[in-house]
Amino acid sequence: GPNRLDIEDNTYGGAVATGCFLEGHAKQDCFLEIIRVVKPGGVLVFQLNKTGLSKSYLAGFEDTLKAHEDDKLWTLVKKEFVPKLLGNEDGLRYVYRIN
Repeated sequence: GPNRLDIEDNTYGGAVATGCFLEGHAKQDCFLEIIRVVKPGGVLVFQLNKTGLSKSYLAGFEDTLKAHEDDKLWTLVKKEFVPKLLGNEDGLRYVYRIN
């Protein structure tokens, strides 16, 4: 979120998050911190449980992803539908390269 991690800039070659970005959990404002600590050229992979998200949350989430892409903070490498990501619940997987 809005809190700065006690980690130097450009520390990690990549980051993975699954089960983090849900209503009531980590918010999309965390992405700026993840971008800061991942080295340019590094990869961020995260997954969302699509079933448990409201349309308004998902729309706001997509807006944030697009804004970071428009600001050239990252580049979308892949977005894919994941059937039965968690039990019978479908999900989405995103892969971004940090710029």
